[in-house]
Amino acid sequence: MVVIRGGLALVLILTLGGCAAVWGQSYKVQFQNSSQITLLYDPALTSPGHLQGVAQTYCDGYGKDAVMWETQNATFGLKSASYLCVARE
Repeated sequence: MVVIRGGLALVLILTLGGCAAVWGQSYKVQFQNSSQITLLYDPALTSPGHLQGVAQTYCDGYGKDAVMWETQNATFGLKSASYLCVARE
């Protein structure tokens, strides 16, 4: 029984740990348009400040500022963060 549990734990670790490797980074763009960007990310591998920078770089392309809109829990311990691209004042 211990071997089965250990094997299952190893499979889960390899599967979940592979997310960043598959994406090539600690986040993945889920959705984007001129008004917003949504990022799927692993909170163990990135920080809110890094995500804000990614969103700001994207919104800069439209001459706008990135403003945090919402965060949600996703599957496998991942989260999503949505930022609105708002006009600069």
